[in-house]
This record gives sequence, structure tokens and C-alpha cells, in this order.
Amino acid sequence: MISSAPEEAAGRTVGRRQILARTRLDFWLDAAIFVGYTFAYSFGFTGLVIHEWLGLALGLVLVVHLTLHWDWVVRTTRRLAGRRGHDRVIWLVNLALLFAMTLCVVSGILISRVAMPSSGGNSGEPGAPAKPHRELRL
Repeated sequence: MISSAPEEAAGRTVGRRQILARTRLDFWLDAAIFVGYTFAYSFGFTGLVIHEWLGLALGLVLVVHLTLHWDWVVRTTRRLAGRRGHDRVIWLVNLALLFAMTLCVVSGILISRVAMPSSGGNSGEPGAPAKPHRELRL
């Protein structure tokens, strides 16, 4: 019988490389989200134009982030029934963050004056979309 140890070792090396590449991607994507959010939050530092474009970019990056981690979302949601309370709390915190960021991006689009002026930023009841946008700063 011929051993396939070199092939198995090569398969493990490729698997490790893929995991390391994915981990690096996750790290740098999360770092970009953190830095982008920090700058977008500093409205006085960035001004309106950069604030709005950063907000749109963050919305896109958050969709990419959620897509990359969708398997985690599905697995964790399925396992919640049999898990202890700590896991449920983490899941609920993540859900709350998703809800808050979605509301922040959507309300930012609704009040946009520069990046998406046709989205209705100057129409309707004064301050209606702006109020949740200002209050959602985490």
C-alpha cells in the first residue's frame, strides 16, 4: 500500500493557507469598518461631504461583512435553542448592532444632501429622518 502522506500534508497546508487568508481578510475588513466608523462619527472633523460618502461606503462594507459571515449567522441561529444564555446574549447584541447600523445608514441616505441629494434629504417633515440618524450614534 502506498502512503499518501505528502498529498495529505499538502492538503492541510492549502487548508491552513485558506484559513489564514480568510482570517487576514476578516481582520482588515473589520479594521476598515472601525476606522471608517470612527471618522464618519467625527462629523466636525470630516465635514458633510466626507461624512456622507463614508456613511455610504460603510453601508456597502457592512453588507460585504454580513455576506462573508452569513454561515456564522445561520449556524448560530440554529444552535440558539439548545444553548445557554451567554450565547443568546451575544446573538442579541449582534442583532441589535445590525439593526442600529441599518437604521443609521438608511436614515443617513434619507437625509443626504451631498452624496444622494435625490433621496429626499430636504423634503417632508423637518427633522423627521434626521432625528433617528443623530440619536443612533453608538
